[in-house]
Formats: sequence, structure tokens, C-alpha cells
Amino acid sequence: MRPGFLFRLGALAGLVLVVATFESPGQTNLPADPLAQTKQIDAQLLELDQTPVGQKITGIEKKFSSARAQVYSAREEQMDEFRKLADTEAYRDYEKKRQALYEKRDTRWAIERKAMADAAKNLYSARHAELKKLAASDTPQARQLGLDVLTYPRVDGSTSTQPLSVILASRVLGIPYEWIYPEPTGSPWPARPNLPTDLYLFDEYEYYPAEADMEFAFAASRVVAKPARAEQERLAIMINSLLAISTSTHNAYTNLIEGKCDLNLTARAPTEDELELARKKGVKIELRPVARDALVFIVNRKNPVKTISRQQVLQIYQEKIKQWADLGVGTNEIAAFWRERNSGSRELFDKLVAAGQPVPEPKYPSDLFGNGMGGPFNQVTRFEPGLAYSVYYYEHYMALSPYSRTVAIDGIEPDADSIASGKYPYAADVYAAYRAGEPADSPTMKLLGWLASPEGQAVIRESGYVPVK
Repeated sequence: MRPGFLFRLGALAGLVLVVATFESPGQTNLPADPLAQTKQIDAQLLELDQTPVGQKITGIEKKFSSARAQVYSAREEQMDEFRKLADTEAYRDYEKKRQALYEKRDTRWAIERKAMADAAKNLYSARHAELKKLAASDTPQARQLGLDVLTYPRVDGSTSTQPLSVILASRVLGIPYEWIYPEPTGSPWPARPNLPTDLYLFDEYEYYPAEADMEFAFAASRVVAKPARAEQERLAIMINSLLAISTSTHNAYTNLIEGKCDLNLTARAPTEDELELARKKGVKIELRPVARDALVFIVNRKNPVKTISRQQVLQIYQEKIKQWADLGVGTNEIAAFWRERNSGSRELFDKLVAAGQPVPEPKYPSDLFGNGMGGPFNQVTRFEPGLAYSVYYYEHYMALSPYSRTVAIDGIEPDADSIASGKYPYAADVYAAYRAGEPADSPTMKLLGWLASPEGQAVIRESGYVPVK
């Protein structure tokens, strides 16, 4: 054997020995490809993308990417156009005048908003003062219930029953209450893009207006428990934040079914989907009428219409009557506004007005108001040709809307007397809803029994609701 070969063989053996010396015990079984399984899954994903559904998804993704690229390209062009314009004296003069008008408008809006708030407070506080005259000086039977902050039922309810919930808790637990009068919020003009900001701080999905540019809205009056003494502060907090809340009609039913509240003071009976949820949860809902209310229709106070027939109301929402001229008043097209499904007033509309007859859904989002009960009042204040609906209690005691008014139906004005007598055609019950199986001596049933008593019904009237007895 040649010496050179032996030398190379020895050197190779030494190299192997050195490599082996530097290997740790855990490295002896390393796979040849550390990403092998990941690559296998990637290959499966590629195969999945070749299926008919996968190819459609891929096509949509390509279109989306192309559209996004076009948006970015257009944005770059607009930024360049704006930069050139912003460098001109004409633009600087325009912007200076625009800012001056903005400031003038904001100042004027603050004054007008304050005037609206003052007008609303004057009107509604006078109504609330009349209610205070109805309040009994003492409620001994309420004290005899033996309820305190730990045993008082958790009460939820419709937006319109919030004052009733707080007044009941305040009377039973022995603490004063008061009506409060918030100012309107937002602004009456629509938000517009701010080019210097929106072009350079670009949100590719959605434009979020500043808080000051939010839609104008009346903030409803409500009732809060107010401590007369320092030791009542915690009780007031418990009533206002836990024992007497109003999360909305639909949410209150959901909370009742799920055991998050004990009693629901509600403007309507449960809907079929709420009853279906109750069946799934093994809950049966019991209803007890405790007060009377009504569905009412509202217009701008400048609208000359005084009365509408039930048939005309239905035909307006069926789009068979479209002009106020068809009712003998004005020449404008009627702007009919709705509430969203499952809201108390919408369900009353479907029951009392539509009554099983076909009524098309609103065509435009601006016709549908899911932002609370104040939405229709905002709209008829801004748009004189508007027609909307609500419930009497909210309109008369809560809406803080001095620029709207109700219209008579078949010549009958909605008021406490016409609702109590049943002459007003759209009168309806207000219910106390509770879970079946409540023990007769439970706090919930004690409170319900007191509500049905003359003293309880007197407190119902004190709240502004029409008693059932």
C-alpha cells in the first residue's frame, strides 16, 4: 500500500474523530430536512387551492390585492395633487376662511345647543313637576315588604321604563330621586374628510369621524337615585348601576332568560326569537301588566298635520301614500322613519299598525334607526317632512325634544286619559316579566304584589305611566 494513501486515510480518520468530538449527544439524530413536515403541509395546501372552491378563493384574493393596489396608487396621485394645491396662495386663503367659518359654526352650535337644552328642560321639567304633585307623601306598604339593598330584586327593562325602575327602587328603599336633563350631543352636520389628515394618516378600511362630528342626538331625560344623606351614597350607586338598570327591551329579555336579572319592566311582550331562547334555556316567562303606554307618531312641530287615520299610517309605511299633499298638508315627500326589529316600539308597530299586513322593510339605512329611541326625534327635528314613531311615555317624559310633537290618530290625541280609557287606538300594556316558578314569598313576587296594590299603582302614576287599575 502506498504511503501517500495511508497518510490521507489517517488524516481523514482524524477529521472524523475531531467532528465526532464536537457533536453533542442530542444532535446525532437530526433529520435531513428540519422543515420537512411543514413543507408537506404546504404541498397539501397547494393541492387544496387547486380545488374548485380553492380556485375561486384565489381569484377573489387576486381581485382584492389588485383593488388595494389601485387604492394605494390613487392615494399617491391624490397626495401629489394635494401637495401642489397646498403650495398655492389660493389654497392658503381658502383654508384660512374655512377655519374661520368652522370656528364661527362651532361657536354658534354651542349657543344653539344650549338653547335647545334650555327649551327641553323648561318643557320637560314642567311635566315632571306635575308628576311630583301626584307623589304620595308616604308609602308604608313599601316599607312593609322588608326589602333592602341585598334582597331587592335586580330589575332590567326597556329604555322607556328606566325612570319607573329607579322610582320604584327609590320608593321601596327609602331614598330620594330626581330627573336629570343632559344636553344634546354630536353635531347637526355630516362629517367630511380632512385631506391633510386622511391622506397622510390613511386607514384603508374605514374612516372614523372625530367625536365632535358624530350625528346630532338628543340625550334623553332619566331618573337617578340621589342621596339625601352621606350614608345613602352607596345605596344610590347600587340603585343607579345595578338594581334598576335598563339595557333595552331585547337585552332585558335576554338577561331575564339567562338569570342576569330577576324582573324585566318591559314595553312589550316577548318576541318569537326571545321565546325560542327561553325554550332552549328551559325557562318559561310569565307576564303581568303593571301599567299602560301607547305607540305614538311624531312630526316636526312646524308640520301642519294634526291628525292621521290608522289606514293612512299603514299606507304611508306601505309606501302607498308618499306625499303630505295626499293628506291635505304641504307639498313635501313624506320621510317615514323606522326603528330596528326587536326594539320595543318596532314590535308595537308591527303588532298594532301592520297587524299582519305586508309592510316593506326600509330601503335605506338612513330610514332605520338602531341607535336608540332618540333617533327618530333627531330626524324629525332636522327634517320637517319626517314622520316617526315612539312610545307615549318616552315622547312625553324622556325625549327632551321640544321641536317635535305627536299627531292624533283618528282625531284622538294620545294622553293619559285616552290611553287609560282605551279610546286612543294604539294603547298597549307595560309588563313586569319574570321567570315562572318564583316562590310566592320571593323578593320578586313581593315587589310584584305591591305593584298591583293601590299604593304601587299610585307610584306607577307618580312615574308618569298610566296605571292599569
